[in-house]
Amino acid sequence: MYNNLALVENQLGHHDDAIAAAQDAIEIFGKTIGIFEPGSEGDMLQALGTRLALDIIGDAHLRLNQPTQALNYFQQALTLAEEINDQAGQATILTHTGAVYQSQGDLVKALDFYRRALVIHDTVGNESGMGATFHAMGTALFELQQWPQAEEQLYNAIARWENLRPGLQDEYKVSLADLQSQTYELLQRVLIAQHKTNEALELAERGRGRAFIELLATNFKENPPAIAPPSIAEIQAIAQQQQATLVEYALSDEEVYMWVINPDGEIAFRSVSLSPILGSRSLEALVKSTRDGMFIEPYYPGEELQTLHEILITPIADLLPTDPEEKIIFIPQDSLFLVPFVALLDEEERYLIQSHTLLTAPSIQVLALTHQQQAQNRQTNPTNSLVVGFPRDPQMAKDLVLGNPTMPINLQTGSPLAPLSGAEEEAQQIATFLDTKALIGAAATKAEVIQTINSSRIVHIATHGLLEDMVGLGTLVL
Repeated sequence: MYNNLALVENQLGHHDDAIAAAQDAIEIFGKTIGIFEPGSEGDMLQALGTRLALDIIGDAHLRLNQPTQALNYFQQALTLAEEINDQAGQATILTHTGAVYQSQGDLVKALDFYRRALVIHDTVGNESGMGATFHAMGTALFELQQWPQAEEQLYNAIARWENLRPGLQDEYKVSLADLQSQTYELLQRVLIAQHKTNEALELAERGRGRAFIELLATNFKENPPAIAPPSIAEIQAIAQQQQATLVEYALSDEEVYMWVINPDGEIAFRSVSLSPILGSRSLEALVKSTRDGMFIEPYYPGEELQTLHEILITPIADLLPTDPEEKIIFIPQDSLFLVPFVALLDEEERYLIQSHTLLTAPSIQVLALTHQQQAQNRQTNPTNSLVVGFPRDPQMAKDLVLGNPTMPINLQTGSPLAPLSGAEEEAQQIATFLDTKALIGAAATKAEVIQTINSSRIVHIATHGLLEDMVGLGTLVL
């Protein structure tokens, strides 16, 4: 129990608490010495528990940047693991010991410990241990700027991670993806350092949304498609199929990488360094600040939206289509999924949506799968492809713009919802643009909306959007 607590505390960054819990575990295991017959199951469990506690303490000292103490506890743990022939434990401790030397800049010695660990992991068939150790070797070789060797070890790590995927439940696949992400990010940096930008794009696709892609593939009724990550040729074909410009982003600690694939299949790579723009602030913090500000009234995050534009759009602006009707599909990563791309502002304070038709997708491969699924649905349900309606005289058609209607009673508070800041101004501006009259406040009645909506070619509603959970049912209320 104390070892489990120590592991959790260490992961949470509570390293002193982790040390205390592990020491409690050692004390408890020490009281059982002599109770069990030597070599018995109880004796083995006592030794394994003590070995794990020593390893946890060493790891906590490593994270506290206390290398001398870390090496001391790792040596004790290794000696005990050798006494009880705990090979898996030996390999783990050797990897941890290598990490201590790497933290001190002794990369040659670190690599020696990693290689020793790898031999044992391979002997016992520990795929996850091999993945972790290959990754550690890749980081050391990266620091030595030995790019080809680092690339080899990081690809080895990814191969081990992917060997673990078959048979895992969805939630474990997501956890594994989190574990893999560091390896993918570092390997991207290694590839880009060698100017292998197309390979880095393939890797970016290989590393994102695997659990979602596998789930999507299972929805095919006939002939489920292969879900191997797309090659460069396949990525180019997808851009041509979509007749869109694809923009894929990948993040590292210091840079944002961008690939632009136009409908002709041409690929361009750009990158931007974050520190000259953000200083010590992180991109994630900028995105979070932009999102959090949306709940503050009144809200106009012009400076933040311009900064995001400078980072994400300016480096590739010359590669984007000039025709505002041509589609651009953004493929974000991590926190970039929270970026309001349509609202990004250029230096002239023009919103990105004013110049381009914008879409987003979780990955390029998802675009291909959804296209295949739609084609299959049209084949199996051809009637679903035909929508028949009464033709309308365009001269008689009107546009419906609804702004800040009188709010209904909130069922939870018993009071009307507050007016939505900026909604009326939004509706008035849209109405002016469409050359129509907005229905504002009390004029926006149900009867008026029903009467107008059937003859409207465009309907724009500026009001609250509420996600409520009413009697266990998820509902969307406008």
